[in-house]
Amino acid sequence: MIEILREGPGLRQVTCSNCQSLLQYDERFDTKEKEEFKKIIEYIICPVCKTKTVVRWRKK
Repeated sequence: MIEILREGPGLRQVTCSNCQSLLQYDERFDTKEKEEFKKIIEYIICPVCKTKTVVRWRKK
């Protein structure tokens, strides 16, 4: 497991909606995008429960 010693630019935290784990990710590299209903959804995959966790969405 990777431990973050210092937060840098682009690092964010979010709580998994399924298992309630606190996740830290780099929004420049770790997010994936998907288009749904004329919206672009950015999400990450929780490494604990493998559930998609939405971190941001915007209109197309």
